[in-house]
Amino acid sequence: MKKVFLILCAVVALASCKKNEVAGDNGCISQRQKKSFGLNPADSLAALQLLNNNHMPTNDIQMERIELRDTINGTHIYQYIAAIQLIKGLPVLSDDFGYNFRDGIYQQTSGKKYTSVSLDTHPTLSLRLLRSLYMAETKKNNNATYSANFKDSCLVARFGYYNLNAGTGNETPNIIKAWAVTPKNADYPVAIFRDDNGNTIIYNTGIVSF
Repeated sequence: MKKVFLILCAVVALASCKKNEVAGDNGCISQRQKKSFGLNPADSLAALQLLNNNHMPTNDIQMERIELRDTINGTHIYQYIAAIQLIKGLPVLSDDFGYNFRDGIYQQTSGKKYTSVSLDTHPTLSLRLLRSLYMAETKKNNNATYSANFKDSCLVARFGYYNLNAGTGNETPNIIKAWAVTPKNADYPVAIFRDDNGNTIIYNTGIVSF
């Protein structure tokens, strides 16, 4: 009788778990905090040295593009480092920024760099649910054949912060926690979801129409 009772308890507990479980996709998806930009190692070292020479921090950025040898009329050498800002170890997904140098001396910062974020670093959405949300967006925004071929693809999700006012002209930051999801070995299609409710902020196929 005791064994039967224990089995019944286990069945009830399992049913309860399934009842409260959010529907999602069991396919291939992994989390990765930093995106690979394929930078030349020698350029990366030179860029780090450039930042160090100008007493600039290097632990709060991930470099994504480096230009070290641009010249104008042969007079000056201009350098540029485009980067993604890291806050509390998480990337800012909404916008990037760049450091501008002339003859190795810092000139100005272009784009947007944030001073701080009051939010914590704990995510709400599961990877399983993110995959389901991404596949739904892919199906909605692409043709049926593309979506059908895409359903077995592996995905990568990056968790970070997103400024909802980025690109709107409103300079007051409205920062939330968000996810950027892409195919494992491609930059597009990219979807960005709110972490608090799963709503889609942006879906970009990467296709530009002229």
